[in-house]
Amino acid sequence: MSMRFFHTNLLDVDGVAITASSEQSALPATNVVQEHIAKTWRTTGSNTNENVIFDLGSSKSPTSFLVAGHDLTNSDSNIKLNGSANNIIYSAVGDNPMTYASGVMSNIFAATGFRYWQFYFTKSASSEIRNVGRLFLGTYTDIVEDFDWGDFDQGRRDLSVNYRSIGGQTWSDVREQFRTFSGTASAISQASADSLESIAAQVGTHTPFFVKLNTSDATSVPTGEYLYVKFKSLTGRKVESYDGEYKWNVKIELEEQL
Repeated sequence: MSMRFFHTNLLDVDGVAITASSEQSALPATNVVQEHIAKTWRTTGSNTNENVIFDLGSSKSPTSFLVAGHDLTNSDSNIKLNGSANNIIYSAVGDNPMTYASGVMSNIFAATGFRYWQFYFTKSASSEIRNVGRLFLGTYTDIVEDFDWGDFDQGRRDLSVNYRSIGGQTWSDVREQFRTFSGTASAISQASADSLESIAAQVGTHTPFFVKLNTSDATSVPTGEYLYVKFKSLTGRKVESYDGEYKWNVKIELEEQL
């Protein structure tokens, strides 16, 4: 088992040009590089085939593509990632089509270099409208160690505000909920500790990223999910042992982003 961090999104870089087959003016395609999943790109109801194209300015070689916060259905088809050197001829990259999922859809592939990248799908009917909240195109970092057995905690925070009247009755201003995740990975290698520190230095507590906490199990919840999170606090490390190489204990605390 291992943890996989998707923390460098090529689509978020300044200067990336974004064009879409269709978009509603209030919810343009540029929303897929906006950090809030709930703020979506919304298609119109006039096309059957929809796509959004990213011009990265030069050839880049990612190894993964994630689609989050979408309302595509299993009746939609041809969900795929395409790449092009000239914005004319496109080739499918990785899974073709991608495996449909109501949550995050993923496509992991060997490093492939293109300047232009296209997310493409065919709606079940041209009159349908689809929303996509967040796209990730980039590389990932694997941490080969896992959380300690029995030391992984999942919680839930409710942002609702509750009130109580003089007579004792209560009522609530119902708001969103999000999940929290924390755990310790003990005696991890120097290389893994350095990788976690590098990721934390890059994203801080300010930049959301994707993570899969158990790469060998796609069914367990939540550790088999692709989670969209921020660090609740930056990872620290404590020396566990030394046997030709330092071993470290690292505490990881994450908060789900909406």
